[in-house]
Amino acid sequence: TRDATHDSRFNEAESVIASAMRSVMCVPLISARHIFGFIHLDTTDAVRSFTEEDLTFLANAAAEVATHLHNMRMTQEKILSERLAAIGQTITGMAHNIKNILVLSQGGIEMMERRLANRNYDAVEETWTLVRRGLDRINRLVQDMLDYSRARTVEKRRIDINAFLEELCQTYADE
Repeated sequence: TRDATHDSRFNEAESVIASAMRSVMCVPLISARHIFGFIHLDTTDAVRSFTEEDLTFLANAAAEVATHLHNMRMTQEKILSERLAAIGQTITGMAHNIKNILVLSQGGIEMMERRLANRNYDAVEETWTLVRRGLDRINRLVQDMLDYSRARTVEKRRIDINAFLEELCQTYADE
């Protein structure tokens, strides 16, 4: 709108009235059916209201921003997909390692049982050290896997749109 104070659509908009907004533009950030948000610009300047050219420019800028956000989202999804594939490969390797450690530990336990049956308690202590080492290795492998696969949290934050647009312009300046 060019003059929100005389536009009937804003008669009940307390924020528009309280802020004495004169000219307002609002365009969505949409790309490939994804809605990322919107850009809202307003001014209280009664002399300079937004024009159709301003709205066209803002709509084009919003489309570029939305495309950039969409590309960033696709890149993040690709990284996540590759990470999950790597986790799958890691789990396969870890399962193999854990199986080998368990086989060795099972052999140590059987050896311990024979030594206990023969009342060879000094040798039992030595064998228990080997079994304990295997269990510690399994524990470390599992903990490493959990640490690696732990989900990262996404931090939502406000941004400086001017800095973002400047970065976007620099990104596409050479194209």
